[in-house]
Amino acid sequence: MTYLFGRHITVVADDIAFEGRGASGFRVDFSVSRTATKEPNKGQISIYNPSETQSIALSLSKRRPLLRVFAGYEGTTPMLLGAGNAVRDGVNLEYSGSDRVLKIQFADGLRKYQGARAALSIRGKVRLSEAITQLAAQIGLPVDLYLDEADDPLIQNGLHLSGAARDVLDGLAASVKAGWSIQNGRLQLVGQRRTTRVLGRLFSYENGTLIQAPNPRGGAKCVFHVLLAADVSPGVRFQVDAGPGRPGSGVWACTGVQHAGSNYGTMTSTIEARRS
Repeated sequence: MTYLFGRHITVVADDIAFEGRGASGFRVDFSVSRTATKEPNKGQISIYNPSETQSIALSLSKRRPLLRVFAGYEGTTPMLLGAGNAVRDGVNLEYSGSDRVLKIQFADGLRKYQGARAALSIRGKVRLSEAITQLAAQIGLPVDLYLDEADDPLIQNGLHLSGAARDVLDGLAASVKAGWSIQNGRLQLVGQRRTTRVLGRLFSYENGTLIQAPNPRGGAKCVFHVLLAADVSPGVRFQVDAGPGRPGSGVWACTGVQHAGSNYGTMTSTIEARRS
């Protein structure tokens, strides 16, 4: 079944919630980009005609509010598309004709990336995964580890590291050729395979979720256009059935994704992927 109607978007900015369902409630436009790199993922939302009190409270806020953006279709549970604090000077109130538009730019894990420091001292033998878990707790991030046995060596002589958290993470990840990023407020460490090993949904023309599956460049990389797929993030594997004789079918691993749309229009995901 394809869910083309009942588009549902909820934006929570600190303790202020904005909800749009189809053509009712607030009109909310969004664009959220997620990559597997350590630089913070970025997003932007536009909320049309919020109350003057809400607009002023957020546009004048010096706290750089925490944003969480959820979206989905009627009959499904809205899923988290992106989360993060507003960037500096990223909350603006604009006017377009008779519309009052609140625009907010945000970055996932920005404060942790820019300001967090770490001092990790572990005596004796320790697994890399345990060291990463302790480091994540120290900087206040939940952690998701996707490491094979070869990616999680036993460090014989302990660890003594200090400095900017991102630099400490760089060193630990590089020691096993892993990659780290912050995804929706969670530290994610992915081993050399660069996948989370999760095999997600099937996209196809038949089930109405696949919009376009172009011919893979060199057979190894491809960009897919699909109906909004909030559950697809960097490292997640998914399946494509483009139909008999059509290119693009098979199992792929997401390397980056952009979610974009509006409850007043379409909601889609553009997925960059490689063969898996």
